[in-house]
Amino acid sequence: MKIALLGDGKMGKTIEWLAEERGHEIIFRLTEASEKYDLQKADVAID
Repeated sequence: MKIALLGDGKMGKTIEWLAEERGHEIIFRLTEASEKYDLQKADVAID
């Protein structure tokens, strides 16, 4: 599954670790430095 993370805090890092451990791919991580983004390639976005 392709995942977009909308946040890079403690919860986002935990979700990233669990997702990658289970074979999912983080395709986008929204941070304060992110300017443009396209979520159409993601299967799910987690805020």
